[in-house]
Amino acid sequence: MNKLIIFLIFFIGLFSYKQNTVQVKPSRPYVIEEETEIVSHPKEEEEETITQEYSNIVQLNISEFKSVAKSKDGKKIMILTGTTCGYCKAYKPLLNDVLKQYNLKAYEIDTWKLTSSERDELIDVVGNYSGVPHTFIIDSGTVLDSVVGYQDTEQIVEMLKNNGFIN
Repeated sequence: MNKLIIFLIFFIGLFSYKQNTVQVKPSRPYVIEEETEIVSHPKEEEEETITQEYSNIVQLNISEFKSVAKSKDGKKIMILTGTTCGYCKAYKPLLNDVLKQYNLKAYEIDTWKLTSSERDELIDVVGNYSGVPHTFIIDSGTVLDSVVGYQDTEQIVEMLKNNGFIN
């Protein structure tokens, strides 16, 4: 009797397994095209477009960033960003709008494009930084103020007021 029950369970299980099996067929065959010429990478074009629309944010390399930060011609707004950082992408248009409104400039460096030695040089200028976007107020190589993370328009204006850029 036990052998019969076990056989029936096995037979029913085997039968129900075959009924629930689904065979997936591709909707179209996969074709590899030969000798396809890629003219430009869409992401690179997108990054160039994004960069160009922020007229009051000047992008710098590490040597330019160090030079601007250490110059003795007054306070500077310096920002650290990252190429694909979502918070940076949301922050930069707001910052640029405020800078335009008050006729100010900020200086940016993309930390994600830096080599290890360039990051060390950056740390020599701004000290340790914990993330991006990171906004610094620097005067003659001295960090006077620093804010980490996304800031809305009111927070940006407040930071600029607190540091004497606007009244």
